[in-house]
Amino acid sequence: TAASSRKLLQRLTQVEAFERYLHQTYPGQKRFSLEGTDVLVPMLDEIIHGAVESGTHEVLIGMAHRGRLNVLAHVLEKPYSAILSEFAHQKHEEGVPLTDTFGFGYTGDVKYHLGAEHLLGESASVDLKVILAPNPSHLEFVNPVIEGMTRASQEIRNAPGVPEQDADEAVPVLIHGDAAFPGEGIVAETLNLWRLRGYWVGGTIHIIVNNQLGFTTDPKDSRSTQFASDLAKGFEIPIIYVNADDPDAALTAVRLAYAYREECHKDILIDLVGYRRWGHNEGDEPAFTQPQMYETIRTHPTVRQLYAQKLEREGVIKPGEADAMLKDAMAVMEQAKRE
Repeated sequence: TAASSRKLLQRLTQVEAFERYLHQTYPGQKRFSLEGTDVLVPMLDEIIHGAVESGTHEVLIGMAHRGRLNVLAHVLEKPYSAILSEFAHQKHEEGVPLTDTFGFGYTGDVKYHLGAEHLLGESASVDLKVILAPNPSHLEFVNPVIEGMTRASQEIRNAPGVPEQDADEAVPVLIHGDAAFPGEGIVAETLNLWRLRGYWVGGTIHIIVNNQLGFTTDPKDSRSTQFASDLAKGFEIPIIYVNADDPDAALTAVRLAYAYREECHKDILIDLVGYRRWGHNEGDEPAFTQPQMYETIRTHPTVRQLYAQKLEREGVIKPGEADAMLKDAMAVMEQAKRE
């Protein structure tokens, strides 16, 4: 609908404004930007919406550092001001506590490793807790942690006299890197658990945030398969390939994934194919190792811009309305910096 399209554009605007503001305000500071796969945040929104509709009580998310700050801000609703204060006090060794809602307080770790919990709604009609587990590295090693947390959640909630495990009480979501998915053995080891009686969690929704580049390595030099997601074929896991520049297709993919998990209680994987706008971190110069790719990326419009152009052509928004949305979102970031 026009209303849902406008809402999606607003979300993409928040995602882009967050990254853009950090990039211009704290140049060179590491944040492992989500830019190029911005649609991940609306996809997580959709999973949470599905969980609310189906009466699920917990969504547990495991991810590495790519895009984590954006997910913390927009999915876990960590205040912008808290994130900006961590950038302003980059040297947390001085004793500035990092705001981890697990109660760890001063963790001695970096801000893009932190986790958070968020209780959605806090009302009788909505009782959903969203958990992003801390991941102090390395990359995919959080996978079995999330599966264990999910299994515990599915069992703890049961009252006497009901079955031992209710798979619909908690949904695990694992967000992978395209090089790490086939490259780290822990991924295959965790996938091997999915049908085992002692480890079964009723299906995991996997999303590969595929920027087509592992650190500075092209796919042809980093894996022996055509697709980053091919490992999942060995476990008979369905794979949905989707273009990260097509938000409507991405949301369709994640709705299908959630429905499959809910109906079949099996793992399913979305290979979200996008790109990485900056280097491995924001202190790197990626054009040294991938000059042709980054010449293309440099002139490529963002997903927000592409979607805004589409909605403008369809008459859903007026000319200039998308720019006004972005200006307002940047103003919110600037206000948070003053707080």
